[in-house]
Amino acid sequence: MNWIILVITLVLVGYIFWQRWILKQQSYDLANLEKACAGYKSQIQNMAIQHQSTFNALQAQKLILELVGSDLNKVIKGDYSVQPVSEKEMKDIKRKVMEITGKEI
Repeated sequence: MNWIILVITLVLVGYIFWQRWILKQQSYDLANLEKACAGYKSQIQNMAIQHQSTFNALQAQKLILELVGSDLNKVIKGDYSVQPVSEKEMKDIKRKVMEITGKEI
């Protein structure tokens, strides 16, 4: 009878140590995941900044094409014709470009 109690006790102690080892491994894995997530967060922020600057540049280019009396869709299709732009439209376009780029044209 004593042998059975000893074996059961040893099995339970072994199970407890095994569970502790599993918890330590999970804690280690979780710490590594947190580090990886922080790295991904930084990459996503950098990508968002780059996307915003690319978008702003495209918007400015579209406005500059409007300034000479054309538009991006026409240029893409191969139509390079231009039309005169009124003074009021020209000032409005220049103001929009200034808002986007921070530079006066």
